[in-house]
Amino acid sequence: MKTIRKLASPLRCLPLLVLLLSSCKLQDMAKIGSRFAAKEMCSCVFVMERSKEFCHGLLRSQINSRRFIGVEVDFDMKSVSASIWKYRAMAQWQSPYEGCQLTFDDATSVL
Repeated sequence: MKTIRKLASPLRCLPLLVLLLSSCKLQDMAKIGSRFAAKEMCSCVFVMERSKEFCHGLLRSQINSRRFIGVEVDFDMKSVSASIWKYRAMAQWQSPYEGCQLTFDDATSVL
């Protein structure tokens, strides 16, 4: 009986460990995804000078988790804010030579 209890104790922790590791992986993917979405949308709207609707459709075709993406375009500031779950990233148009860059002061800020 003691042998079974010794084996059962680590096995009870295994599902919790798997859940914890997958949660960390999803958070990393959300951070990367929000940065990618902000940069791509900014480049499409301000560098390629496409419409917001066209660029949003293009972005939705590139990212599988399209239901969770929120994108806001600020034409006055020439910036884009993208959020996936609770992570937000911002990209801003710099110049015709530099294009769009992520703004790291607000990149992946938790909402």
